[in-house]
Amino acid sequence: MKLTAIDREIISSLSSGLPDHLAPYSEVAARVGVSEEDLFSKIERFRCAGLLRRFGATVDQTKIGFAANAMAVWRVPEERVEEAATAIASFEALSHCYEREARPAWPYNLYAMLHAKTREQCEELAAQISRTIGVGEYRLLFTVRQFKKAGPEYFR
Repeated sequence: MKLTAIDREIISSLSSGLPDHLAPYSEVAARVGVSEEDLFSKIERFRCAGLLRRFGATVDQTKIGFAANAMAVWRVPEERVEEAATAIASFEALSHCYEREARPAWPYNLYAMLHAKTREQCEELAAQISRTIGVGEYRLLFTVRQFKKAGPEYFR
């Protein structure tokens, strides 16, 4: 799908979050110079083309009681990555699940970001996932401090 300059502006505007306003789409439309009807038409076109997967709210998890976050990493045999990733992704207490290339010094190839109320709950969740996928070799990398939490900006 070839994107116009207006398409890029719309995607950029939507990616940075909707304005805190009673009519946020009206604000976005005005910002990029299209009617609200045109904006909705383009959003639907982007959705049908697979460019937009979803709209969602960004929650400050610490303010709702989820203070523990850990990147869990597993060493999964290549022939089992797809099956293990599908099983891991079915757990609700994680936000990301993806494969990365393993390296000799870091042999882990399957990653998931776990969110829980306590460190112990993250540890229990990782152990439960490990039992589910049948892979015992894993590590947990707990968040110490957050420097940025925002969606990427694709077009500036």
